[in-house]
Amino acid sequence: MSFRVLRCLFQSTVSLTLLTLAIAPNSSMAQSLPYLEDPPPPPSRTSQRVRRSNPELDEYTLGPGDLVQIEIFEAPEYSGEAQVLANGMMDLPIGGRVYVEGLTIPQATDIIAAEYVRIFRYPLVSVRLSGPRPLQVTIDGEVTQPGAYVMEIPLKAQSGLQRGLQYPTVPELIELAGGVTLSADLRRVEVRRNSGNGKEPSFYIDLLSYIQSGRRGQDITLRDGDALFIPTAERIEEERVRQLAATNFAVAEDSPRSVVVVGAVNQPGNYVLIGGPSRSELRPGGLPTLTFALEQAGGIVTNADVRQVEIRRITQTGGEQIIIANLWEFLQTGDFENDPILQNGDTIVVPRTDAIDSAEVAQLANASFSASIVVYVVGEVNKAPSIRTLEVPTNTTLNQAILQAGGFTDDANRDEVDFIRLNPDGTVRQETIELDFARGIDEFENPLLRPNDIIVISRSGLARVTDTLETIFSPAPEINSFMRILETLGIVGD
Repeated sequence: MSFRVLRCLFQSTVSLTLLTLAIAPNSSMAQSLPYLEDPPPPPSRTSQRVRRSNPELDEYTLGPGDLVQIEIFEAPEYSGEAQVLANGMMDLPIGGRVYVEGLTIPQATDIIAAEYVRIFRYPLVSVRLSGPRPLQVTIDGEVTQPGAYVMEIPLKAQSGLQRGLQYPTVPELIELAGGVTLSADLRRVEVRRNSGNGKEPSFYIDLLSYIQSGRRGQDITLRDGDALFIPTAERIEEERVRQLAATNFAVAEDSPRSVVVVGAVNQPGNYVLIGGPSRSELRPGGLPTLTFALEQAGGIVTNADVRQVEIRRITQTGGEQIIIANLWEFLQTGDFENDPILQNGDTIVVPRTDAIDSAEVAQLANASFSASIVVYVVGEVNKAPSIRTLEVPTNTTLNQAILQAGGFTDDANRDEVDFIRLNPDGTVRQETIELDFARGIDEFENPLLRPNDIIVISRSGLARVTDTLETIFSPAPEINSFMRILETLGIVGD
């Protein structure tokens, strides 16, 4: 074969090869053929990325901790997983390094594809998010546990390689922070979001509308760096509070709540209230309310002003809210607005009143928050022993206590009794009261009893004389008989 023929054959082979590359630039042959002498053309003309439409993923911006899967078409040895480092750089499977922090997945794909031009003339690059970094978010305001939180972002599977992100929601963050307080204003929940250009725009969410519509707010999602602020309500609306308390992002009903009860109650002090699905000694059944706290404090006293009961509540933002509850209205109408739900840290103040309505006292005595009291009847009563301890309702009068103690003995003085009251200020009220069982409630002649009141029923005059004669003539040692007579007659002292 001549040299001319061989030269023609070689030129034909080269032309055919070039034609093949021009027609099929994405073939495996073109993919694996490295360039030898020519410099690489611009990345925009030689690199290609697989384009898949997924708005949720396309808007995601990469940051330290993200894991991405890099795939090179028909070149698995150059594919693999890479992580965004703390400095925003990412080490590629081929040994290169690129800066991707703040870039979207499409933007990062272009940068990575440009790096692969060093290996392939026409690299076909696919980049997908395989492990989203956890969100760093904060929450402040009217929540039980304000602070910074880390929340995972699970991937949700879709068709093929297209997968979306299941961002955590605002209600989920509130639940993680222990729930909102009863002072929260859910009409203007503020979300401060870092836009990436140094500014932090805010937008507002009306969570109350989600409660009222029965929705859970799952479409209110968070992004990395979000800061949530729950403001304090200007005033407490009990209907709104009860709606809030029934949601999953409120404080759990069985969460212990420490409250202080002072004023006109039998046992002022600090109490821990625990709600729950069923009633027990420590659980009211449902959410702890004002009336349950008063029950735990031994109930109200007779002169309690039930129309002006105060609940003092310190807010998470440093203020104080005063809630006025009218328990008399609650008993008349059953309006739960006057039996507020309590939260941890509340102080209950039950004031006293000098204006006591006997009919009102009688009705209050049947209320669950008006517990019984203990009084004492001493002396000539029928039921042994001579000192009777009585547990009676708060609407019990002096006359009623005598009858409940068993009535008079035959030797009792039925005309008058001695009445002793230990006042809260340390003074003692002691007086003789003439008995009249036909008299109604009267502060001076037939008073309503208070805890630890003492009624002394003495012996009649005839009974005293009989006792004296029995004492004089009773058998006694001779040495003491004379002295005993003198003592009884009052001639000598003890």
